Amino acid sequence: MSGVTAAKAAGARCLGITSTFDAAQLADADWIAPDLAHVPPDALAW
Repeated sequence: MSGVTAAKAAGARCLGITSTFDAAQLADADWIAPDLAHVPPDALAW
């Protein structure tokens, strides 16, 4: 997806939220979560 591609091009890390796109479409994101209440702990530690 373009947001993930833009984040990676900028050298940023990216959290993909599966509210609009599914996990397969966000596979290039560093982390994937269904919503902000379920962000992986390693994403918060970064």
